[in-house]
Amino acid sequence: MSEKFRAYFNILALAAVILVNYLANALPLNGNTTGALSALFLLLIMTISFIRSFSFGHLSELA
Repeated sequence: MSEKFRAYFNILALAAVILVNYLANALPLNGNTTGALSALFLLLIMTISFIRSFSFGHLSELA
């Protein structure tokens, strides 16, 4: 695979990710946003809000 092809493919993949993310927020499923659907189910993974609340600025408070 050439380097030029790989560079163009990466740009195309990034654009596709941004487009799908926009569509997920702009077009709710049956009137429910992505966050509302996520709140309906018990998830056993950490969400980004948890990670943000324990950012590097808060590490000194935990010690």
